[in-house]
Amino acid sequence: VTAHMIMRSFSGFVDRYIVISKKLEHIAVHDWHLPKASIRFIPTTVDIDELYKPSHAASEGFRLFYGGSFGEKDGLFTFLKAYKKVKIQFPEARFRLAGKANPKSMKVLNDALISLDLVDSVELIGYLSRKEYVTEMNSATVHCMTRIDSEYANAGFPFKLAEMLATKKPTVCSSLNSITELLDSSEVIFVAPDHEEELADAVIDLFANPLKSAEVGRNGRLACERLFSADHINIQQVLSELIHERA
Repeated sequence: VTAHMIMRSFSGFVDRYIVISKKLEHIAVHDWHLPKASIRFIPTTVDIDELYKPSHAASEGFRLFYGGSFGEKDGLFTFLKAYKKVKIQFPEARFRLAGKANPKSMKVLNDALISLDLVDSVELIGYLSRKEYVTEMNSATVHCMTRIDSEYANAGFPFKLAEMLATKKPTVCSSLNSITELLDSSEVIFVAPDHEEELADAVIDLFANPLKSAEVGRNGRLACERLFSADHINIQQVLSELIHERA
C-alpha cells in the first residue's frame, strides 16, 4: 500500500491536511492530487515564553548541549567530531548530552566517544524532565541542529530547531531544504550536512565573536516569534474556516 493510496482513501473524510514542509506540500498536490486549498503548511509550533529563560544564561565557559535521540539521522556523530575540533581552540568548552537509548545505541555512542577520545569531555546526563530540558537549553552558549542529508531530513522539519531559536541563543544548522526555505543566514548559521569542519568553524566563530553571537540569537528569536509561535499559528483558525465553509 502506497502513501498515495492511503491519502486518497482518507480524502472523503478529511477537510484539511497539515504538512510540515514545502516538499510534502508539493507531494500532496502533485503526487497525491489533493486540493491545494485543503492543505495548510505549519512546520511546528512552540511556546516561546516557556522556552526563553534568560536567567539561565551559561555561567561558566562555553557550553554545547544536545538533547534527543542518538540515531544516525540526527547527525550526532558529526556534532561530536566537530566538538573535538572546537576543543582545540576552546579546551574549556563543555558538551552535555541528554537522552536515553537502547543498549545497542548506547554501545555505538560509547564506542564513538572512546574512538574520539571524548569520554572525559562529554557529560552524559540521561533523560531530563521538561523543566530540566528547558534549563539546559538556556544554559548553552551555542545550539547546533545537525542532520544528515537524507530524503527523510529534507521532507521533514526539526521541531527542536524552533525550540533552540526561542531561547535567543545562536544556532548553527544543517542547510536542508526544509530549513533554508524558511530561515536566512542572519537568523541561523548554515553549514553543509555531515561536514564537521564547517560545523566546528561556525561554533568557533560564534564563541570568538560574542557580538555576532548575540545578533544571530536575537534574529533567530524574532524568526521563531514570526514563524513558529503558538500565539501566531492558531489551529483554531483552521477549524473556524471549516465551520464557516459548512455554515
